[in-house]
Amino acid sequence: MKKKKTEMRKILLDKRDQLSSAQKENLDKQILSNFTKSIFYKNAETIFIFVSFGSEVNTHKIIEQAINDGKNVCVPKINSKDKVMEVFKIESMDELKEGYYGILEPSEEKSKAAAEELDLVVVPGVGFDINGYRVGYGGGFYDKFFDGIDKEVSKVALGYNVQMVDEVPTEKHDKRISGLITESHTYIFVC
Repeated sequence: MKKKKTEMRKILLDKRDQLSSAQKENLDKQILSNFTKSIFYKNAETIFIFVSFGSEVNTHKIIEQAINDGKNVCVPKINSKDKVMEVFKIESMDELKEGYYGILEPSEEKSKAAAEELDLVVVPGVGFDINGYRVGYGGGFYDKFFDGIDKEVSKVALGYNVQMVDEVPTEKHDKRISGLITESHTYIFVC
């Protein structure tokens, strides 16, 4: 199972990395539009969203849009000692600096938030299927994070159509997502 996921991860990362910057920019605009029109976004007051890195769907403009729309925006900070994600509220992209693996994250001085305050969690991924499963990067950060939330919260992934697969190999600890937003579709999964 682990080997299948590792192979799938490599193939899908290669596909995503092959998108040109012009293609990515166009696709990111479409995903931003689909995301902000979605029921997930419209119903959320407090959003926890990953800060994009490398060839991921660009969330920087999404974060700025959410802040401008008056949403409470929280982003992850990795606690590398305990291998967990912590939730920090931000009011601007300017508050972020390079952190874990070179990913932008808030400094310790920012206000920490409780996971129970969140209405929507926007998750990254390497691959997705139409059953609501995702292939992450292999660190298990989001699965652990979901285990630590006591209330039901929508979990939505952002990805490109090239990241879609027929079926993601799953293990017992894998959590389903509530939705997936690509440049052409908004998928809603019954979890």
